[in-house]
Amino acid sequence: MKKYIFLSLFYFTANLAFSQARMVMNNNANLVINSSAFVVVDNSNSNAITLTGTGGGNIISEGENNRVRWRMGTSTGTYVVPFSKGSSKIPLSMNIGTAGVGNGYYDFSTYGTSTWNNLLEKPSMVTHMGQFNAPGAINHSEKAIDRFWLMNPGIYTTIPTSSFIFTYLDAEHTAPGNTITESDLGAQRFNTTTNVWGDMMPIGTLNTTNNTVSIPFMTPANFFAAWTLTQVGDPLSVELISFTANCVDQHVKLKWKTGSEQNSSHFQILQSSNMIDWEEIAEIPSHGNSSTSNTYEFQPENEIRATHYFQLVEHAMDETSKLLSTVSTTCEFTDNFDVSLYPNPNQGSFKIQVQSNEKMEQTLVQLFDLTGRILKTEVWTIEPGISEFSLSDLNLQAGSYVIKIDAKQKQAQVIRFVVN
Repeated sequence: MKKYIFLSLFYFTANLAFSQARMVMNNNANLVINSSAFVVVDNSNSNAITLTGTGGGNIISEGENNRVRWRMGTSTGTYVVPFSKGSSKIPLSMNIGTAGVGNGYYDFSTYGTSTWNNLLEKPSMVTHMGQFNAPGAINHSEKAIDRFWLMNPGIYTTIPTSSFIFTYLDAEHTAPGNTITESDLGAQRFNTTTNVWGDMMPIGTLNTTNNTVSIPFMTPANFFAAWTLTQVGDPLSVELISFTANCVDQHVKLKWKTGSEQNSSHFQILQSSNMIDWEEIAEIPSHGNSSTSNTYEFQPENEIRATHYFQLVEHAMDETSKLLSTVSTTCEFTDNFDVSLYPNPNQGSFKIQVQSNEKMEQTLVQLFDLTGRILKTEVWTIEPGISEFSLSDLNLQAGSYVIKIDAKQKQAQVIRFVVN
């Protein structure tokens, strides 16, 4: 039987008051939620939970179904749930930039796991603790901190566009069994549509002083409820220089180039027409161990007459896998151009090389993060032959990014790269 606490009553303790659907927590008051109970904040204002006095207050969830249900409706602003564990404060902040449609709510909860092996205590909506290949994914719990956050919207016709700040405890990344470098932490969510973590690499701005990871605004289409913090800088066993897709007589020609390979087993090619449903179309053996550059090519048999997306996944000999890059192409035009980006990974400075058989003026170049936010826009003139452009001092945080090069009357080229 579900239990609810509705904050529409008038109730006092020494340090905790519920009044007119507003909760005031004073002088380090504690509110413990257990046995799958709800605390319902039936007030859309961002100050519906107010902290006062010394220490404010603490909401202790420590369970997937021990939830704070906050009815934001169509309001905007910054909503802070003052989660705590013991004497440690781990608040969760949600900043609504674009209001949702409908009188909706979010259910918030968070809990830490008892060991490094999060697979044993994962949220009910999560099927594995690997990047890809569910349900047979390799367990990589050692690369995730020992805590999950659940932010589950309800009733909305369209959920809000929001950013979030997660707060973690040092003990949750230093626990025996974890192999995490704190300076490499980023936020990652589980895609319940495709049952993968790896369609979005870890993102966010890390503050190791405050123990927070702040992520940018998430579009409704890219938001899912279950989150954790994982290792951003986990070294790839393959140094990818470029991955491109070009049309040749209505057939896609995929080409990629590596700078080095360590303990690599093979490459997997995935294809999608909508960036949601992916299917494997090829497995390509790699060179295993190589300190020199290697070039690979693959051409699917089927003709392509619309926009398609391709992912390059590298599989290591220890059975781990990593998404290296995503590209797209539209086989509607006969003229093509090739694009490569190097080095990849990099530290926020890199070069882009474009090969074209004709001059292309007013070529739109855009830099995106994985939430779709445009970080930089330029317009280039590409000369016949090989043109090289440099981008530097971009002040990018560690994580994955996308460069899109869109020449008029050509198919756009998309390259994904990693900043260490």
